[in-house]
Amino acid sequence: MKFLPFVAFSKRYQFVALVMSFLLVMSAAIYSALKFYLYPIFEEYEQALAATDLARVEQAIEGQFDAIAFLGRDYAEWDDVYQFVESPDSMSEMLQEEFVAGYWYDYGIQLLLIINHQGELVWGKISEPEGEAIGLDNVVLPLISGNPLLTSPASVHSHTRGFIDTPMGLMMIASSPVLHSDGSGPVAGSFIVGRVFDDQRIREVAESSAAEMTLFSLSDPELSGRVRDVPIELEAMGKRFLARNAETDLLLLSQLRDLYGDPVAVIQTASERRISVVGTETINEIIQLLMLLMGVLALIACVVIVVSVPGRRRE
Repeated sequence: MKFLPFVAFSKRYQFVALVMSFLLVMSAAIYSALKFYLYPIFEEYEQALAATDLARVEQAIEGQFDAIAFLGRDYAEWDDVYQFVESPDSMSEMLQEEFVAGYWYDYGIQLLLIINHQGELVWGKISEPEGEAIGLDNVVLPLISGNPLLTSPASVHSHTRGFIDTPMGLMMIASSPVLHSDGSGPVAGSFIVGRVFDDQRIREVAESSAAEMTLFSLSDPELSGRVRDVPIELEAMGKRFLARNAETDLLLLSQLRDLYGDPVAVIQTASERRISVVGTETINEIIQLLMLLMGVLALIACVVIVVSVPGRRRE
């Protein structure tokens, strides 16, 4: 029967087309599973790892606060300081050695203030990170004068810490109530210490947390809008940090707040995108393999179709 070769050819063609269609559907299914299910898992896991970097940075910053707060509390709970606050004309020789000679600067403290219970300055000094003394009035006093948490502790347990933005840069502040050496009251005033959070301190935080970090002060007039809007985005989204993908790094951005609870700086940590990069490369390799397989099958299909074309029957 003359139509049999055409029927055989048609069935072979349909079979090849069916195989090609099946392979195409499977390729799309595999790609979708990898791209929209497996790859997001890689990203979530990678973001969780990056969040631990950010958490270590935040803990390291708290460690810096702990260091200056411990030093301030050590001085604040001292009978000599208590007596000096009560009688400013009676500074002991030991206090003169500790304060006037500048030993406190050896501990990385740039600001030292002693306030009485009326919120008045009894003694104070501030120095640049390089050690050069500067005036108090134009730098710190206007910033702390309106904060009773710092200058008027309510009880023997009223310890306050936080950042303030100064012309010297971002400064860490810790305030402790002035008490007797045995920790008893009544509270005579407050003892305030401060440390400029400069590049050296940022390097210390980065080294102790084993994380790559950058600090952006919100008072920087040259700060990009993309960074300046981070606190607004965090507030709107109700998140602790924002995640942004760079070419090879995953960037997490969080905010630092000052003594008054207002955003004062943005912290950025950068973590290498090892997992997602490997995942992307794996997906691309699988897609290339599937495309190669489809190409081979397409070539086989062409050969089968050509071979299956019936020739002229010999007489």
